[in-house]
Amino acid sequence: MKKLLFILLLIFNFSLFAQVEMKYNANTEKLPHWGQLMYAENPDEGAVIAAYRNYYKNNKLVKNKHTKYYKRWVRNLSRTT
Repeated sequence: MKKLLFILLLIFNFSLFAQVEMKYNANTEKLPHWGQLMYAENPDEGAVIAAYRNYYKNNKLVKNKHTKYYKRWVRNLSRTT
């Protein structure tokens, strides 16, 4: 019984690392200005949000991995501030 409990504890411990999300590589693709700001080392949240809104006022919204990451990034900001 103790061996089974130990094995289960190890399995559940390794599953904790499954939710870590890595940033996309911003250098490999041609990104709009808001994407470059968002992937910067220490992004200014207000500047990124303003640049995103201004960009999509003039351009059609095309969903891709960067727009999805932006939405998760903004949601994470609302949870921490």
